[in-house]
Amino acid sequence: MRIHLLLTLLVLILLSGCETAPHLDNFDTKVWKADRYACQGQREALVSSLYQQRERLKGLNQAQIQLLLGKPDKQRLYERNQKFYYYYIKSGAHCQEGYHTEAGLEQMLQLRISAVDMVIELSFPKEYNK
Repeated sequence: MRIHLLLTLLVLILLSGCETAPHLDNFDTKVWKADRYACQGQREALVSSLYQQRERLKGLNQAQIQLLLGKPDKQRLYERNQKFYYYYIKSGAHCQEGYHTEAGLEQMLQLRISAVDMVIELSFPKEYNK
């Protein structure tokens, strides 16, 4: 009986460490992740779906966001151990070889992650805020 209880507890501990990404309707995670820096022009078609479901992203942790959206194109540390994740939405000059100018932040999806590892704010370019 005692061994069974210990094994059950061990399985629960292992399962609690596994992160799962939320399922979003009409959003293809594989396509989004494959279009790093939005240079293939695939992300732009997915943004409206992401915008409509933005409240489902709040409260997710970094690991869940990366499972859903992949590694951020840029990230920045902010005050009090907060972070910003940035994802390009549109292809632009940043996609040209040898061109080092980056798109303005107003053309990127921005996620603010709190010191306790939760998404607390999302910012989309103005044209998606309808």
